[in-house]
Amino acid sequence: MGSAVVAVFAAAFGPFLYHGQIQQVFHRMCPFGRGLCHAYWAPNFWVFYIILDKVLAFLLVKIGFNVQAPTASFTGGLVGDSSAFAVLPRVTPMITFGIVLLAIAPCLIKAWRNPRPRMITRWIAYAYTCGFMFGWHIHEKASLHFVIPLAIIALKSVEDAKHYFFLSIVSC
Repeated sequence: MGSAVVAVFAAAFGPFLYHGQIQQVFHRMCPFGRGLCHAYWAPNFWVFYIILDKVLAFLLVKIGFNVQAPTASFTGGLVGDSSAFAVLPRVTPMITFGIVLLAIAPCLIKAWRNPRPRMITRWIAYAYTCGFMFGWHIHEKASLHFVIPLAIIALKSVEDAKHYFFLSIVSC
């Protein structure tokens, strides 16, 4: 499986590496300059972080504290760097990377200790779900990354069908 992954990566990125354009590919694949969220953000964990920041800022202003609202709005409809918060600490790409790794860790440990080929689709869906929930600058369409693998296994059991049905409805 590892050589298949390496072969796919070599075929996909080899031409860009050969022509010296790999830096531009990485900048487009990893939009770290665009902020944690943007005008039309995905409904993931960071929505609650944004809401908590707004509620805390509102309460602190009501109490009498002078809280400076961030210049970029997470819900203003403008695409830009929207990673500044009024009260809560700024979230960096490395923080989101660490949280995604922590969230994926139980699945990785289970797969390492007890590798079962029939579980790989579930593990992939779980890993994509973790990336969707805690990742940096995630778009709503990224939910397809975990819904499609679940669609593949939805016919195997009623429990799988329930998970797929619920997540596909929520995703839509």
